[in-house]
Amino acid sequence: MAKKGVNGYSKSYMQVIQKPQVLDLKVLLKMGLFCCLCLGSSQCGLRDEPQSGACSMGDECEGTSEQNACLELVIRADADIRKDKPGKLKGKLHGAVYKGGDVGALGPGDNENVYGDEIEDVDLSGEASSVVMVFPNIEARTYQILMYIDANGDDEANIGEIVTFPTDAFDAPANQKTCTEITLDTPKYL
Repeated sequence: MAKKGVNGYSKSYMQVIQKPQVLDLKVLLKMGLFCCLCLGSSQCGLRDEPQSGACSMGDECEGTSEQNACLELVIRADADIRKDKPGKLKGKLHGAVYKGGDVGALGPGDNENVYGDEIEDVDLSGEASSVVMVFPNIEARTYQILMYIDANGDDEANIGEIVTFPTDAFDAPANQKTCTEITLDTPKYL
């Protein structure tokens, strides 16, 4: 079923005509199952909500009005990241607070953060090192957090810099301070 032809340079060539192949339903199901297992085993998607809970209100929450909340974020670096990439844990820390549900597995998309902060000259390379960000007088609701350390000073989250992976939303109830632990644990790869 091959046709012999001549191209523009007068050289013979063979053209093989192929019949389209029909995909078998069993093959499609096996491929789908394989893809689901791969995604599940790679822990793709959002991580569980960060460890959080009520803690005592202090001076840092001064000015928090009735029916609003105070949020304290304690930021640390993952032990493996501290060991493997200590130089990437020094720089300006950028923190962004998003409404719960605004951040998906690939980030916030077009959603804007509702609160944010930056801390200059952070060094999270030490075992006991941590920094704290406090957001007083915020709306009581669910939130999600994204952070990164700008190790090269260009105010961008670049490939290889250390970021947080998106987590499930956590609650910041009215009339209390919520303390939440955030772990910088992922080198940015996209």
